Parts: sequence; structure tokens; C-alpha cells
Amino acid sequence: MECSKNRLIHIIDDNPFIREFLAELVESCEYIVECFSNPTDYLEKVNSDSFIQPVATFVDVIMPNMNGYEMIGALHPANPEMKFVIMSGELDIRDENKHLVCMFLRKPFYPTCVQEVLEKLSRCHSCGASPDIGCASSDHRGYYDLKAWSCPQQ
Repeated sequence: MECSKNRLIHIIDDNPFIREFLAELVESCEYIVECFSNPTDYLEKVNSDSFIQPVATFVDVIMPNMNGYEMIGALHPANPEMKFVIMSGELDIRDENKHLVCMFLRKPFYPTCVQEVLEKLSRCHSCGASPDIGCASSDHRGYYDLKAWSCPQQ
């Protein structure tokens, strides 16, 4: 599979409503979606022979047993090229592994925002990371007071 034709998105959220809503939204943008209800299942998938790296992985922060940041930190050493989108309703995003995240979405999110994020991620995946993509105009990093944040892929 060529990187530019990869249309796979992974979603990890312990809330089945959010997981299913986001999956339907992403699929309506002509992506293939694979969902996981917890970080442990996702780590097992990443370490399996059937793993195909997605364009991006949408990750909830607050989940039982392991939070989204801990999971990202566990994956990063062996998979530094993976792109992550944090999804959270909490205003005070912790700094733990924040530097490994590509984009930030505030819950509840609007479909148009998710569509914009997908467009930016797809351009990054196809053409490589660049400030010209304009990720800061699509996500919610301003809401989380992450103005000094920079892309981990550049």
C-alpha cells in the first residue's frame, strides 16, 4: 500500500457513543476506520503482524487503566512517525507526552472541525509535515493554551 493512498484512521475511546459517532463521521469522509475501546487493545494491535500504520490515531485522554498520553508515550519509541490527535473535554491538558501529539480536538467536537483535521492530516501524510499545511487553524490548541506547541513531525 502506498503511503499517499492510505485512508486508514484508528480511533481509541472508551465511550462507545463517541467512538461510533466519530467512526461514522470519519467514514463519511471516505476513510477506513478501525476502533478500539482501550489503550491495551490498541497496543496489542500495534504489536501484531496485522498492524498497518494509519494516517492518524484519534486518542481520548481519560481512559481506565492507561490514559491516552501514557499510551502515546509507550508507542513512540518504536513508532516515532505515528501521528496522534488528542480528543479531550478537559481544559487543563497535561504536558505529559504533549510534544508527541499532532493535533488537539476539544470534546464535544463539530463534524466540520473533524473534517478539517482529516484534510490536514491527509496532506501531512501524503506530502510530509510542513507549516504550510496550516494545522493550527484547524484544531483547538488555542483553547488548551498550547500556543507555543510545535509539530512533532517537523
